[in-house]
Amino acid sequence: MVAAEDCRTAGRAFGGPTRWRAVAGGQSMMLRVIVQESVGAGAVNEDRAGSCAQAAWVIDGASGVMASQIDALSDAAWFAAEADRGLQQAFRIMPSSSTRDILRWVMARCREAALHHLGTNSVSANDLPSAAFAMVRVSQGRAEFTTLGDCRILYHAPGGPAALFGETALSAIEARTIALAREILTAQPDIAPALLREKLLPQLRENRRRMNQPGGYWIMGCDPDAADHVDSMTVEGDRLDCAIASDGFLRLIDTFECCDPSDLMDVTTPQAFAAMIARLRMLEHSPGSMLDYPRVKVSDDASFIRLTLSM
Repeated sequence: MVAAEDCRTAGRAFGGPTRWRAVAGGQSMMLRVIVQESVGAGAVNEDRAGSCAQAAWVIDGASGVMASQIDALSDAAWFAAEADRGLQQAFRIMPSSSTRDILRWVMARCREAALHHLGTNSVSANDLPSAAFAMVRVSQGRAEFTTLGDCRILYHAPGGPAALFGETALSAIEARTIALAREILTAQPDIAPALLREKLLPQLRENRRRMNQPGGYWIMGCDPDAADHVDSMTVEGDRLDCAIASDGFLRLIDTFECCDPSDLMDVTTPQAFAAMIARLRMLEHSPGSMLDYPRVKVSDDASFIRLTLSM
């Protein structure tokens, strides 16, 4: 049984490091959140970053590809908030359950909430919001990494360099979308972002039809079976430095290629995070940026949690 404390979700860092002590399998491990930040690219932030005694997580909401089916400013933000609340509740009421069981419970809860909002069962799962997800959890005296989609975990293994964890078939699928965006942008360098998305919409819909399907990609959504397809691993050791990031923040590594995992692991204060965000936004909005670094959206929400685990 884990000694539970109130979970927290933040769009900004706590007022200093937050220390949680979890007891699992008779061993005590400290989960210390150093930085916990989430900043939106627009009026609505569709990311969430949360933590509790046993775990820390980042959720990156994604809208359905059709018109929003849920009465909210953003169905992606609604889903991310719903999933975050579900994780907070799950770790309070079933802290000893496996991560897969917790995720199944959370996604079933999200499905019930979505159908309650819609007042019908006759809606395609592809039209409902979903989210990429990554979590670091204290489990039986070890660190457990879990991802679904393109949120990822950065970590310093004892004696090793900084590395990224999290594999997903979504990367290859999205690469086709980026290739198409490059073609469009090459032909129309000054195309408006809304028109670019309109031209990409058939490809985006084709991508979404492969969500949580065999031969497609698996992601946090309203299908609890996705919990059986997480990318996961456990890391042993008395101390582990790690971080969790949404794909919006990871653009610094994989889109603009101006940082490596070690650079992001060095983000250990809110001020350092703010400096990285300023650098990211400058790159996103610089002249010719969309053509030089093709992508679907000019800017994206960015979330980051820096933490340490120690015995």
